[in-house]
Amino acid sequence: MTEQQEVMCCKITTDNVVTFELILPTVQVLNEFVHGYIEMVPTIVPGHHAYINEEGKLKKLSLNRFATALAHNNRRLMDDHIVGNCIIFGSHAAPFEGPVTEALLEAMRVITDGLDDVRLP
Repeated sequence: MTEQQEVMCCKITTDNVVTFELILPTVQVLNEFVHGYIEMVPTIVPGHHAYINEEGKLKKLSLNRFATALAHNNRRLMDDHIVGNCIIFGSHAAPFEGPVTEALLEAMRVITDGLDDVRLP
């Protein structure tokens, strides 16, 4: 069996810092970034999924405005919101994560005009 390779992801923090980074997406790495156990958010943007802290709302983590706006603008999670840090990957072939694509960056550009404190790389 082939081992998971490093893959390009997008990290979005609650203070609207957006970074693209090459990481080895192990459960431990994901848990560390979201500060707890992970929960998958399927199709945050077409062709992409995200991981968030599964107990984020119970722990009263801060609203992730940018990740929520990204999901809402793509008609996802319309009656909900994202709290805590969020990490996004492209579509994958289980059990491996796929890299983010240009489609994610384009979806982000659409919403940055309304969020003055967000800058994309």
